[in-house]
Amino acid sequence: MNERKSYSLSLAGFGFQVTVTTRQSSHMTKPSGNSSFAPDWQPIPGVDGVFEIRRSHGPLPLRAVAVQLHAGSVCVYSPVPHMGEPALRQLGSWGKPLLLAPNAFHTLGLPEHATAFGNAEVIASKRAADRIKRKTKLDVQDLDVLRNQLPAEVSLLALPPVRSGEVWLSVHRNRRCAWIVCDGFLNLARASSGALGIFIKLMRMGPGLSISSTFRWMVKNRQQYRNWLLERIAEDQPTVLIPCHGQIIDDPDLPARLERLTRERL
Repeated sequence: MNERKSYSLSLAGFGFQVTVTTRQSSHMTKPSGNSSFAPDWQPIPGVDGVFEIRRSHGPLPLRAVAVQLHAGSVCVYSPVPHMGEPALRQLGSWGKPLLLAPNAFHTLGLPEHATAFGNAEVIASKRAADRIKRKTKLDVQDLDVLRNQLPAEVSLLALPPVRSGEVWLSVHRNRRCAWIVCDGFLNLARASSGALGIFIKLMRMGPGLSISSTFRWMVKNRQQYRNWLLERIAEDQPTVLIPCHGQIIDDPDLPARLERLTRERL
């Protein structure tokens, strides 16, 4: 039977309501939109010790990224909901999970992970922490808790003042650099239909590599952020981009693409 489901989505701080119609019988319990995703963590080719798992929130694709550390722990960037027991067991086998909330709005998977791993610490920037605490009722630790456990080849990129308190990870392994990013860069493969599609088009969220209008609004000082981002691109020379929303990019020309996009949009 047809059942209308309403999903409340929040992208870079803009909450909006999208109603989609799904064909789902009453006995189905699998989260909508997850059937095309692998049930467990998958390695990201060319970047040792980095894994992804994909889920969805209504029509919006989500990605969590696990980065294995050297101290019997694993950093989980943007934990996603609807993990399933096999994926949680796989994650736990790599060591103690450190749950990194990349901004104030990526909170959906935190309660599930905190319940599964009673000793897991939730970590976020100071700017993001208050909202995360209100939404999840979880304790939130400062970024230094994670920073002190990172190996030399993994670093936190704390963005200049952004209203959402966004942070990224930079991973230098296999003689290349991968950036793990949240809402600062999107790479949606194709435009969605319906209300979400209209919103994506209006907010310039794709398709393809993009800096959305919602994120631009989040940036408090655009010139400062632009200069910082151009400096980071020049210094890190990332050739792999792993976004929370959209397809992974593995491209030797990625630094030039990111620089061009930054100059156009910021």
